[in-house]
Amino acid sequence: MKLLNCFAFLLLIDCTVPNAGHYSFITPFPKARQDELGVVAQDPDGFDRSQFHQKLSADIVTFLDSALNAKPYQNFQPTACLVN
Repeated sequence: MKLLNCFAFLLLIDCTVPNAGHYSFITPFPKARQDELGVVAQDPDGFDRSQFHQKLSADIVTFLDSALNAKPYQNFQPTACLVN
């Protein structure tokens, strides 16, 4: 129980990535391989996988920095998704 209290400041964040497809969370593939890989390398129209992954990486760094340095991140707002 004490261990849980140490991490009580960590809040779960539920968010939605607008227009993302099932495979959008896989790292971007080189253009030369996209046709060969098919649906895994394709995203819905209007979704930029590279831009999303840049924002997601920054969100992960911010989250881990807060969590590992025991800094509450109650004002943390992900940039890669819309908080539900």
